[in-house]
Amino acid sequence: MEDEKRWFSFLRGHQSGSVAVEFALVIPILIAVMVGFAQIVILETSRTILQEAAFNSARSAMVYSTDINKPLQAARRTLSLLIWEDGKPKVEVYQSPSQAEIKIIAKIKLLPLVRELKVIAGGSRDVELRVTALAFK
Repeated sequence: MEDEKRWFSFLRGHQSGSVAVEFALVIPILIAVMVGFAQIVILETSRTILQEAAFNSARSAMVYSTDINKPLQAARRTLSLLIWEDGKPKVEVYQSPSQAEIKIIAKIKLLPLVRELKVIAGGSRDVELRVTALAFK
């Protein structure tokens, strides 16, 4: 019994660096989760803006059915809310008298940490978002 008490007191006495070791093990995981969350927020915000641009463009195509530039202007106005690193998103307008189809394709750069992890996993360095909107008269 006395030997057991001595053994446990030996273990209790050497905990001086345990907090630093635990912190060193947890902080990389915490940083990776935070960067991943930030990347998801960036992608979802970009997707929402692309959808809004496609909706505005399709609506404009139906309201101004004779002017092909109005849907493009509506899309560009909405897309100017974000700064696109790879130039501007590609906007395609297919318009007939009774319907309009708007396609917007944008490449979004990933954050550096996420980009490197994706390249290691065999992916590309950016994400391509595609949005389509239809409008009918």
